[in-house]
Amino acid sequence: MDPSNSVQNPSSGPLGRWARFSSGDVWTHSPERSFFVCRDSNRNAETIVALFNDKLLTRSVCARLLHEAEIRSKITIPGLAPILDFGQEQNGIFVVMEAFDGQRLDHRLASGRMTTWETMECMISLFTILDG
Repeated sequence: MDPSNSVQNPSSGPLGRWARFSSGDVWTHSPERSFFVCRDSNRNAETIVALFNDKLLTRSVCARLLHEAEIRSKITIPGLAPILDFGQEQNGIFVVMEAFDGQRLDHRLASGRMTTWETMECMISLFTILDG
């Protein structure tokens, strides 16, 4: 695979905007997009960095990603990870979000059937976010 057509870990790239991030776990990785858990030295906090390979996406998808990141960066709702930074650089489109403690929903759903109580807690959280 041509490295120019693959999303790279932000901390392995050139310095600059990414110098403040130290790499951590890779959540998901594909040629189109990757999600990394990184340590942000400016904030002394864990963040999620999503990188999208703009060479493999259409212009309209790139525009939509940037537009949605801009809108989400202006929304502050408890329980919804705020967008801390976003933009487009040589290595693609990036979105930096605050990381929350707890289990990821996709992991929880993959681990088996949820109890009625767990389902209700999840739905209350989702509705609270959507209502905000």
